[in-house]
Amino acid sequence: MNKKISTGLCISITAVVAALTFIVTWTVSLGIYNSKTPGVDRRGVMNDKISEIDSYVRGNFSGKLSESSLLSGVMSGYLSGLSDVNARYYTAEENYRKKQLDSGSIVSTGITAAGDGSGYLVVSRVYKDSPADLAGIAAADTITGIDGIDLIQSNIDEKTAQSMLAGEEGTRVKIDYQHAGEAISKTVTRSVITIPTIYSVMLNEKIGYMRIPLFNDLSSERFTDVFDEMELRGASQLIIDLRGNGSMNYKPLRDILERLLPAGQYAAATYKNDISASFIETTLPDESNIQIAVLTDGNTAYAAELFACLLRDAKNAVFVGSVTAGKPWVVGHQDFKDGSGVEVTVATVKSVKSGDYSGVGLVPMYPVESSVTDTGDRTSSYDDIDGYKNIAADGSSAGIADLQLRKAVEILAG
Repeated sequence: MNKKISTGLCISITAVVAALTFIVTWTVSLGIYNSKTPGVDRRGVMNDKISEIDSYVRGNFSGKLSESSLLSGVMSGYLSGLSDVNARYYTAEENYRKKQLDSGSIVSTGITAAGDGSGYLVVSRVYKDSPADLAGIAAADTITGIDGIDLIQSNIDEKTAQSMLAGEEGTRVKIDYQHAGEAISKTVTRSVITIPTIYSVMLNEKIGYMRIPLFNDLSSERFTDVFDEMELRGASQLIIDLRGNGSMNYKPLRDILERLLPAGQYAAATYKNDISASFIETTLPDESNIQIAVLTDGNTAYAAELFACLLRDAKNAVFVGSVTAGKPWVVGHQDFKDGSGVEVTVATVKSVKSGDYSGVGLVPMYPVESSVTDTGDRTSSYDDIDGYKNIAADGSSAGIADLQLRKAVEILAG
């Protein structure tokens, strides 16, 4: 027997179904949301904790607060929790400076300097023909003051002191420094400087020598120019010096290796969630027949380390020096709206042929530890390599003070 359903009951049933549908949809949606954003609750906890600390500090700290330093400290503190040796936060000023260095051109006095532990800065390098070089400032000089401010008495930290040397093109800066025990003051004008990334010389009629202390966006073009010139001069052997090169800029490698290796895939990268992809491929069919020796040390890392590895694996390059750093990591960089930036490790690279060398490094086939003389000769002035010219013209390497370079010359000379 059929019974009619009242209008009220129909409305009630419809309401219940709608409610159930809403509950199910909400539950499923919430589950999907939580699965895609597992850190939402934890981020809330972090924000609350930072707010509590900030409230206490502002209400009780007896010193002077620096908002910029607090922000930088919070960002750096967050990144330190990653246990990532490559993680770093850049202030807007630091990020701008980094972009200049990567591009290959900077506005600078031409000085590279680091703290000596006392509060002063020790000049480690002066770019050739830079304002500082033309003013007579040299490596090993000690900077004691900048624009009339004594670095120790003012209690300025190393980063701040270094930033005081930077500035806009055309601006002037007074530098107080000590040279061979003599106190000197010079005022220099900041200018645009093209950062040299390759220093080269023909050791003799057959052997060319390239020192590559870093990679930047101009490196591949510079490499091609120098390499072509050496081949035109009859070089059949080349020593590539990668000692001290810890550059994280992999971009120049592809173009450089196009000049040296035949078409093929040579390196792969593993990203988050074990996603793998080709990292270094060459496409040109031809390769140079030049014989290569590579010099490395414990500071050869990142892009330079992969470069050395691929030259060994695909070019049978002679490998001389000491074990490399074992840092085959790709570091990603992200800029933010306020000009600041952040870096974290985003991938690990490896040679398709020899595999991963993370934490182990590359072991040279001819291990030679650097001598004190060698280190001094190599770092005192990157530009002063003309002294190597023709020292091996007779096939002998006895006159080379650099023990690792001497060994490479001996092997190539045969």
